[in-house]
Amino acid sequence: MNVGYNEVKCGFLQRFGMALFFLATMFSAWGSPGGGAASLDKLIEDADIIFKGTVVSSTAVEATLFEGKSQFDVRETQFRVVSFIKGASADSELSFRHYVQLPSGSLLFDQMHSYNFSKDRTYIVLGKKTNTEGVFQQLRSYDIVKVDHDVILCSDSLPSSLPTPREAIWSELNTLLGSTDPGNAVYAINQLDEMSMGRLQPLGTTDFDRGEVLTSVFNLVASKNPEVAKAAITLVGEHNPYLTKDRTNRWLITVASSEIPGIAKLDRPIQNPGGKKYWRELAKVANGDGHDESRAMAIRALGFVSKPEIEREIEGWLSDNEPEVRAAATLLLSDYPDSEGFRKLRELASDVAPVVRAAAATTVGISQDHSRLDLLDALLNEEETLVRLHAARSLLSFSPRDAGVAKILSAHMRDGDYWPSFMLALATDNPTPYLEDLAQVIEDKPKSEFRLGGEVLAFQAWHILFDYVQGLSDTEIESKKANRYFDALEQLGTFSSTPIRDLYAFYVRHGFVERASEFRALISSQNRGALEEFFERVDANSAYHS
Repeated sequence: MNVGYNEVKCGFLQRFGMALFFLATMFSAWGSPGGGAASLDKLIEDADIIFKGTVVSSTAVEATLFEGKSQFDVRETQFRVVSFIKGASADSELSFRHYVQLPSGSLLFDQMHSYNFSKDRTYIVLGKKTNTEGVFQQLRSYDIVKVDHDVILCSDSLPSSLPTPREAIWSELNTLLGSTDPGNAVYAINQLDEMSMGRLQPLGTTDFDRGEVLTSVFNLVASKNPEVAKAAITLVGEHNPYLTKDRTNRWLITVASSEIPGIAKLDRPIQNPGGKKYWRELAKVANGDGHDESRAMAIRALGFVSKPEIEREIEGWLSDNEPEVRAAATLLLSDYPDSEGFRKLRELASDVAPVVRAAAATTVGISQDHSRLDLLDALLNEEETLVRLHAARSLLSFSPRDAGVAKILSAHMRDGDYWPSFMLALATDNPTPYLEDLAQVIEDKPKSEFRLGGEVLAFQAWHILFDYVQGLSDTEIESKKANRYFDALEQLGTFSSTPIRDLYAFYVRHGFVERASEFRALISSQNRGALEEFFERVDANSAYHS
């Protein structure tokens, strides 16, 4: 079996990596709740035994490892012990009980640590005692952040002579970096990244010093294997927002002059220590004859380095034959708004490759350059979905209070792709012209990818319309015209209790006894009474009553 990064990883990281990324960036903006991943030192302390061993066989067993988790399958893997690192046993073979890989349909937070070991491969295993002599089990049931540094893949089956578990694990991962098997090298790079506050920042671990990890990995950015190079470049440039398209979109949200309801912005300032330290190596990859994806990634990894030498290099990258390289260089122009390259943004917005035109649109948004809003206006008319998508997101990053922005939003508002995102942007500060549109969105609950993210569109429309209704006079509230808005507000659904409580309280406060009763009955029928307590709280609170 080819050993890759996911061989011993819990299933949910494989399938829900982006969910973890957004979880991490959410806490980066709001502050960590103090729960991050368990440190390697803590795992070593909790382990009754740590050994290096080679897999002999694996069989299913009837066992429950953790209370309340009996619904998961358990396997017992037999290891031939190579050496003991902590604790000891008289047996030359030990058994390790663990959960196996879970079905792909399982929910993120319901999943357990699970391990799929390969026969004849060697691992460092951290385990705890069971009631059976010679049988150990995995340390934890789950950890939503870092799931797999209690089982570490090894490069060979030689005994470990290092004095501490930390040193042994560090040595094994560094040896794997030089493996001729690309899967081994990628596994080691990703482990070292996550264990030095890399991609899991700020909820990951600081098991290893980031500077030492960078020193171990940086030379692999020039690997001829594209997967190894990609993993190494990702580690070196990890802490800048241009590295992936999703991160770039999150940075666009952060620099936006508009407000995006329901999504937090990243903390500033953003740093890229790996890129600043190894920018020469990254630039060499970008200028080399390696894989085009690696070259483009190396350019993206240079975000926030801001070196004059890089500014001069961009000129060549902008005229490269490979579209992804030109696109990456176009995005990097965001760091050099006064450069000659930035002045070519109009030319880049007409590039033959859609990916370059899309990057030009994003760069306009990141720079918040109002003088180039006309580029976005033109790109919104493109046939290429990718270009229109990036142009729309970029436009939505500008404040709709700006007359030029509002004019473009209004001109395209009824276009299929841009409805209702553009309308909601316009209605946030001035809902009056869009009241019927807001009601329609609440009722129809449309979806669209042509937005920056944040609240569900119907939810956003609900808040705008409800705020408008709350500002009406008593006479206007009691008019037949207002009934249209109330009818729509009641159709949001039951996925959130707050709007239900607030609308019911509004009815109670204004003496709409019959309407309050009918709304309560409607919600109870939809939610089988689960939200009844929220109605009762309103009834019991005198502040809600007129």
